Amino acid sequence: MANHSGEASGKNSSGFPQVVLNERILSSMSRRSIAAHPWHDLEIGPGAPAVFNCVVEIGKGSKVKYELDKTSGLIKVDRILYSSVVYPHNYGFIPRTICEDSDPMDVLVLMQEPVLPGSFLRARAIGLMPMIDQGEKDDKIIAVCADDPEFRHYKDIKELPPHRLAEIRRFFEDYKKNENKKVAVEDFLPAEPAIEAIKYSMDLYASYIVESLRQGKMGTLGKAIYTVGFWIRETGQAIDRLGCRLQGNYYFQEQLSRHRTLMNIFDKAPVVDEDAFVAPSASIIGDVQVGRGSSVWYGCVLRGDVNRISIGSGTNIQDNSLVHVAKSNLSGKVLPTIIGDNVTVGHSAVLHGCTVEDEAFVGMGATLLDGVYVEKYAMVAAGALVRQNARIPCGEVWGGNPARFLRKLTEEEMAFISQSALNYSNLAKVHAAENAKSFDEIEFEKLIRKKFARRDEDYDSMLGVVRETPPELILPDNILPDKVQKAS
Repeated sequence: MANHSGEASGKNSSGFPQVVLNERILSSMSRRSIAAHPWHDLEIGPGAPAVFNCVVEIGKGSKVKYELDKTSGLIKVDRILYSSVVYPHNYGFIPRTICEDSDPMDVLVLMQEPVLPGSFLRARAIGLMPMIDQGEKDDKIIAVCADDPEFRHYKDIKELPPHRLAEIRRFFEDYKKNENKKVAVEDFLPAEPAIEAIKYSMDLYASYIVESLRQGKMGTLGKAIYTVGFWIRETGQAIDRLGCRLQGNYYFQEQLSRHRTLMNIFDKAPVVDEDAFVAPSASIIGDVQVGRGSSVWYGCVLRGDVNRISIGSGTNIQDNSLVHVAKSNLSGKVLPTIIGDNVTVGHSAVLHGCTVEDEAFVGMGATLLDGVYVEKYAMVAAGALVRQNARIPCGEVWGGNPARFLRKLTEEEMAFISQSALNYSNLAKVHAAENAKSFDEIEFEKLIRKKFARRDEDYDSMLGVVRETPPELILPDNILPDKVQKAS
């Protein structure tokens, strides 16, 4: 395994280091028999990246260095260790991962007994061993067997006896000495960096599988599998269309909405914080990041298809706004769209290849073109058109077409910008709760409302009915004034 931190050569457009799709990788993907390949066909497991499947290459106590033959998927003998040492624990790799050295991620699994090469087991990551092998990063995941009663209770590497760690360190420092190869082991890291490294290698694997398919580098078998997968996804709709035609004049065809709130573009997929709100009718496409507590409202389109979009925490993108990016322009600059924390973007605004700093305000219907920079506590008035490469300084209001300086913001107005973002953050929680309700919950609430609905008082008096008082509907403070104001 190589460096997972992104310190390798160049990076591709998805942000991952450039791993060359060389013959070793491609042959293991396509030039193989119908037999299952342990690297690509074995699932990593539903608990990944914390708990994962591990393919054992070398059993505990072995002096034979086995490794995966990427073309056939078999375990081959690489060499016999030159030193008088044996592997202290079972050693193997994690399926469906890849590192910058074009190999799957290595893992050392602590357990009581040796396991036959070619077997797989469930393991839990407890630490990361940073290692330099002949000047190159070759980190190892330290794990325990999830089904071994003696080891499965360990959750972090710091819980292991110091002697166990010293034993592991000494083996990797010594096992290549007689080959005149230098290996250096750095301080062990806890479970969290190990899990992050596994997640990184999973994402890297997925991105290059997609890229290899897109570029047609997987050969005949890979193309065939991709094509079959596409047609399977379309089969249901095709059967529906055929059935409608067979019914002749007596059919009706229900239109299928293809809207997807989150949609990837090849290997670029949106990353939305679990505490953010995205309205069902919004569209977030491609390389887009939405931070904690932010909200993307109804009808918005955030399209990161040719460059990236980054939205910070507590920011609101209001209804029908468009955020897009630039791949190129006359200046030759590649411009993403970056929106900071606690920013308010009003309804139907257009932001294209621009930067908006924290706690700024973009009014309704405003347009920000490529290269525009809005500083903190700056305000763009409603309907303004801000020309390319304009910079709006802190504490100023700009408006008009083209936008120009109007006046300075007051302290109260600056405070309002922060409060506006907070109000929308609270309101988003209400909408998120409503949108998350199931069909049964919605129908139940309809019955409750019907039961407590007020009718005309004359109607009730004619029937001699005295109805229960309907429950008070309490809305958040940002929707209705507080009770003191209502009383006044």
